[in-house]
Amino acid sequence: MSATHESEDPVGGVDHVGDSEQRSFDERELTSRSGPLGTMFGELTRALAVANTLGDKLLAPEGETVARWGILDEFSGSPQAVPAVARRMRQARQSVQRIADVLVAEGYLRRVPNPEHRRSPLYECTAAGKEVLDRLPSALSGWYAELTRTFTSEEIDQLTVLTRRLRQAAEEFSDKRSRTAR
Repeated sequence: MSATHESEDPVGGVDHVGDSEQRSFDERELTSRSGPLGTMFGELTRALAVANTLGDKLLAPEGETVARWGILDEFSGSPQAVPAVARRMRQARQSVQRIADVLVAEGYLRRVPNPEHRRSPLYECTAAGKEVLDRLPSALSGWYAELTRTFTSEEIDQLTVLTRRLRQAAEEFSDKRSRTAR
């Protein structure tokens, strides 16, 4: 959708993507499942579920899943500890640890000593892990091609910006709640 394109949204209003003007919401809309925010989160939840399920199906021939790919990718830069990756991914440390241990056993990650914490090793991607990361996007190429026929490059850029802003707003709100709960 371009910045000047208007379309009817599912809750009866007009969608103005790209407008800087902010709309105010009444209390009923804010707490209603069928209000704009409830509808948005419902669509996001369903879109992510469909995307993850499709991603898992497309990655299965490579022996991978979306979850494994995401964690392997997090360790592809400099060596990091599992707790740091888990915090950044907003995942349970134990979940990230379980997958990291499997990726070590398969030779995609390796543990290296952590000079700052003896009992919490750092993990880094091996050459085999980097090969997997380089190979996986091709498993999704058909889906990516379909998405480029569905969305313009401008729409993909807008969606990226909007989802990043949503993630950042959620992280900020979560961090504020964590600080006030102490």
